[in-house]
Amino acid sequence: MGLPKQAIDSIVKLSAKERLDYSIKTISGIETLYLLNGKDDWICLQDDEGKEYLMIFPESEFAELALQWNPQALRIDEMELENFLEDTVPLMSENNIRLAIFPIDEKTETIILDPIEFAKMINDYFNEWYGEEFDLPYLSMVLQQKAINAILNLSSQERCEHTLKRIADSGVLYVLADEEGDWILWGDEKNSSLAIWPELEFARIMANSEDKNSDIYEIEIEEFLEDGIPWLIENNIGVAVFPIPDNPETIDMKAIQFAASVNKILDESYDEALDLPYL
Repeated sequence: MGLPKQAIDSIVKLSAKERLDYSIKTISGIETLYLLNGKDDWICLQDDEGKEYLMIFPESEFAELALQWNPQALRIDEMELENFLEDTVPLMSENNIRLAIFPIDEKTETIILDPIEFAKMINDYFNEWYGEEFDLPYLSMVLQQKAINAILNLSSQERCEHTLKRIADSGVLYVLADEEGDWILWGDEKNSSLAIWPELEFARIMANSEDKNSDIYEIEIEEFLEDGIPWLIENNIGVAVFPIPDNPETIDMKAIQFAASVNKILDESYDEALDLPYL
């Protein structure tokens, strides 16, 4: 049974934000959404600057109303929500296409969303009301990037503390090396340091920002503390903790100080301090 005319008239009078909320709730409930199709492709809403946004509707009645002000639209397409989230959203994101949520004409304000943001809103609604979610790998990637950005915005001291704890937790750290496998040092002949990172992603960010050719090496913390630190001490080389591009502020520690700090965490958190004679 379709929506009664009175309900349709009432819903189209909602604000853009209210239409968004209605769309999220309705699309989640029926697990279906509607689009307008033209001769060759889906119909987009165009703004005054010529930018186009793919229109989606929560019910067929509103898509039918949109046919009246979209002369290029020939029919209404019904799409299962799961297919839209799994197949269409990634393609839209790759091609930088955004969504117009439930437009009622070409002039009235309409909420424009990044397709991944729309997918997250749907998943959040499903989780809240049904206790389940769609398996959408691209959402995990977005969350991971947000976490990476948050860590990159930490101060040098906070990055140092994060690094020490993370290395003790994971048991590995990352360094850059040249084509021959030799560690790449920072600084000059009088004051040089070995840069280390707590996660592969951050080492990769720095490697990509450097002009020189470099490879990323993962080193187990036990091996680094037992073999690497003595070499650093012998050669008077420090440890540059978690440097990042375009930020000169980095904590430089003496190699023995770095080893003592990590070993203290291993002892206090895991009761697994290493026997390091140089300490």
